[in-house]
Amino acid sequence: MKAFVICFIILTTSTYSAFSQKEDAILGKWISSRETEKIEIYKKDNKFFGKLIWLKDSVDNDQKPLKDIHNPDGSLKGRSLIGIDILKNLSYGRRNIWRGGTSYDTKSGRSYNCQVALPDSSSLNVRKFFGLAIMGRTENWKRLSD
Repeated sequence: MKAFVICFIILTTSTYSAFSQKEDAILGKWISSRETEKIEIYKKDNKFFGKLIWLKDSVDNDQKPLKDIHNPDGSLKGRSLIGIDILKNLSYGRRNIWRGGTSYDTKSGRSYNCQVALPDSSSLNVRKFFGLAIMGRTENWKRLSD
C-alpha cells in the first residue's frame, strides 16, 4: 500500500509538472512579424500577458517617447507605449493554444479578441479577431534568444 501511495504521488507530480511546462511554453521575449515590436510574455495569476518592451520607432518628431494617443480612454492617452500590455488574460486551453484573451492595437486604439498558438518552440501565431476566430488575421511572431 505504501508503494502504491508513493507511485501515485510521483505520477501525479510528474504529470502536473509536464502540464505546467506546456502551459508556460509561450513565456519569454518575441518579435512581431514586421520586426517593429518586441513583446515579453509573462504569467500573472494563471493568465498570460504580453508587455510591449521595444518599438523600432519609439520616439515622435520631437524625440519624445511615443504615447498611447489612439486609446479611446482619455485617461490613458498620455501613457508611454513601452511597458503597456498588448496581450491580456490569455488562458491555456490544450494542444498548445491559449484563448480567451484580448490584443490591443497601439496604432488604432482598438482591442480585439485574441488566441495564440505555438506550432513550435520558436514561432507563435497570434490571431486577432472580432467575434469568430475564423474572421480575423494571424501574425507570426519569432522567439528572441535571451
